[in-house]
Formats: sequence, C-alpha cells, structure tokens
Amino acid sequence: MNEIKDQRRRDNAEAGAVGRLGRNRQSAMVKALQNLERAADTDTTVSYETVVMDPVTTDSPERPTLYPTKGQRFVDPEVCRPWRWADRPDSETPHLDELAQSLERDGQVAPAIVRPVRDPEQPVIRYEIIAGYVRWKAALQAQRQLLVDIRPDLSDREAFSIMVVENDLRRGLSDYTRAKRYQRVLDENLFASKGELAEAMGLSYAQLSKYLGFAKLPAEVVMACQDITALPLTTGYLLANLCAKGFQDQAMQLLPRIESGEIAGRQLEELAVDPRQLERWLPRPMASGANETPPRGKLEPRNFVSSSGRPLFKVNISQRQASISFAGPSRWLLENEEFLERLRAMIEAESPQDD
Repeated sequence: MNEIKDQRRRDNAEAGAVGRLGRNRQSAMVKALQNLERAADTDTTVSYETVVMDPVTTDSPERPTLYPTKGQRFVDPEVCRPWRWADRPDSETPHLDELAQSLERDGQVAPAIVRPVRDPEQPVIRYEIIAGYVRWKAALQAQRQLLVDIRPDLSDREAFSIMVVENDLRRGLSDYTRAKRYQRVLDENLFASKGELAEAMGLSYAQLSKYLGFAKLPAEVVMACQDITALPLTTGYLLANLCAKGFQDQAMQLLPRIESGEIAGRQLEELAVDPRQLERWLPRPMASGANETPPRGKLEPRNFVSSSGRPLFKVNISQRQASISFAGPSRWLLENEEFLERLRAMIEAESPQDD
C-alpha cells in the first residue's frame, strides 16, 4: 500500500513539473514574440502628452506616445509637415475633397512617404511629407490617421526623386510647376549642375533647358495668364524667350490668342526667332483723329490675312471707286462661280434699296 502511495506522489510531482515547464515555455514564447515585435518597430522616440479621458471622469493621466522611425504605420497627420522641396501647390489639388471623402468611406490604400524630423522651432512635428502631400491634406480634412511609410535613411536627392516619380505617376503637375521645381533645386544647390539634374530626372538636356526657360517667365505674364497650369511647356518656353528679348508688352497683348491656341506651334516659333513679325499679329495703334471720318480719297489700303498670317486680299478705296485684289493662290476664287454668286448676294443685301 505504501509503495502505491509513493508511486502516486512521484507521478503527481512529475506532472506538476511538466505543467510548470509548459507554462514557462509558453511565457518564454510570448516574451520572444513581444521582443520580435519591438525589434520590428525598431527605435522609437518617446514624448508625453495629456490624454483626454471619458467626459464622465476628470482624470487626465500622462502616457508615453511612441513615434516609430521606420516601416509602415498610422500616425496623426498633425505631427507631419511638407518637406523643404515640396512641389505641389494648393492650386493643383482639385481632387482633395474627393480624396478626403474616399478616406472616410474606404480608408487609405497607398501610404504617404515620410522621413523622421526634429525641429526645435516646431517640437510637435515628427515627420516631413516627401510624397503624398494631397493624402496628408485629405487626412487632416477628414480628421483620420495617416498611413505612412517611414524612410529614415533617405537622402535629399533620393527623396526628391521619389517625390517627382510619385507626382508624375499620379495626378501630374503642370509644366509650369515642374519648371519652377527644377529651377528651385538648382538655385538651392540640391544638384550641382544642369547635367546632373537632367540625368537624375531622366530628361534630355534640351528638355531640361525648356523647363528652365519656362521658369523664367516674368511674374507679370504669369499673373496675366487665364490659366498658367494649362500652358504647354514649349509655348511657355517660347513666350519666355520673347519676354527675354524685350518684347514682354507685345507678348502680353498676344496672350489671349496664344492661350486660345490661335497663335501656336510654328507661328509662335517664328515669332521667337524673329520678333519683328509681331507687327503683323498686333493691332495697329490708332493715330490721333483716327476716330474721325477721313476725307474721301485719303484711305490707306487694307490688307487682310488668315489666322496663320497668310495674306488673303487687299482692299483699295479711292474717291471714285473701290477694289479688292486677291493675293497669290486666293485668286482662284475669282474663277469660282459659287463664290462670286455669294459675293454678289452679300453686296446686294448690304446695298441701299432702289426707290
């Protein structure tokens, strides 16, 4: 009987030891997993903030707020700001409201790319937005957490390249905004030369030169544009060339016709090469007394041209008669019976009726 009791005691002791071993191993595994998670989170900086508790209570304890330094995380958009070379102006964020509504409805899909930052003048700021400016603005507007991809090791050049690719692949910027972007990074020595910038951006030297030329368009002309964001690169570059040659006033007079596309392409290139041709596009200034009826026989011949500047016909009016002479290829119209009949009907309709 005693032997049986002794065996039971030994069995119970072994079972207890196994149980303790199992619990110890489980605890060790949990701790290991927690350590792995903390290692995945990497380094974090800690500050303290007052936590607003349930309105029923009045307690406001302090708790540590963790600011991850790499990986994908949700953060408060209030602790973010645009970085130094942010290039998207607020005037080119027409989809902001739509994106804010999408965040509220569907959540955020693509993270904004950020870099940790500490600024004594703005101690609340912990991240700078490299790419995803509109997503950040939308999160602020929707009052939602912002999904970010934290890249602590990005150099300024790497960050600039990421921003350019992001913006150009998503809602592209206007050519004028791109032009000002490239000019700025050269002015602030982010890139040492035009060739270095062109290579980094995948642009030819000629393309970059056009952007930099466009960036020099005088502010007065930019303000006079109906929509500078709609002005194509080549048009802006040629317009800036005209201004640089001393024809800014004339260029501004032609601006409505340039923006409408009436003057474009080859005509604009010809004007940039030889600005003397501006005269044929500009309205002739009225001489003093031009609003008075000139004496008969003193009218100057009037030349009429097409929208592309090709001569069409000339009108001569003397004291006794008036004549129309057609230029070059347009003379064939005088052999066209249908045209002559339309001309006769138009003149007859405008002529005084016989009594």
